Amino acid sequence: MILYFSGTGNSRFAAEVIENRIHDTCINAFDYIKNGRKGDFHSAAAYVFVSPTYSWRLPRLFEKFLKSSRFSGCKKAYFVMTCGSEIGNSEPY
Repeated sequence: MILYFSGTGNSRFAAEVIENRIHDTCINAFDYIKNGRKGDFHSAAAYVFVSPTYSWRLPRLFEKFLKSSRFSGCKKAYFVMTCGSEIGNSEPY
């Protein structure tokens, strides 16, 4: 499962490229965030999280959404962060 947050469309584009390569489901996290909904996801395959880098970190909205959501199934996860030049100190988030 590919879960993405995109402010300008760049991260959505990256998520769609990954979706086409690995043939998995792509979900826009902002659809949940704007409606105040928490996610309850299940995936047999690894989770892929895609987002832009905001001030050298994950966007706070996306981080809060991920922390409040439930993820079951596969315990593997990959994070893909789009950026202009570097992701800075985003690893701790």
